[in-house]
Amino acid sequence: MDGPWTQYAAPSVNPAVDFARSIPRGAVSGFTGALANIGKSAALDAQYSGAPTADPEAMPTGQQGMAEIEKATGPMYRPQGRAGRIGEAIGEGLGNPASYIGPGSLPLKLAGSVLSSAGSEMGGQATEGTGYE
Repeated sequence: MDGPWTQYAAPSVNPAVDFARSIPRGAVSGFTGALANIGKSAALDAQYSGAPTADPEAMPTGQQGMAEIEKATGPMYRPQGRAGRIGEAIGEGLGNPASYIGPGSLPLKLAGSVLSSAGSEMGGQATEGTGYE
């Protein structure tokens, strides 16, 4: 399709490529989010134990951790479509160390993480804009 409107067309991204390229970003995001939650929990514990300098709000967030990593590595690939958002969600589950805690074999934990992450994201996409998200 040639014509003046082609310059405004959104770039077409192969969904499989978008999915695969989004997983590493999700894994890093899942890991930095887990670290941020550990820091906030430790600060809350210290605060309730009487430490005067503990401030949970002073702890960096997962997004701030991600921004620091991207300063060092350069910007990571961002999902372009629905498949990319599913890949990113799967990466977040796989990158979160809490996914590996508890009984069960590693394959079972990996499968549980992948299926719950993908199902959650697909459910969110299915209900997008309906008020049930």
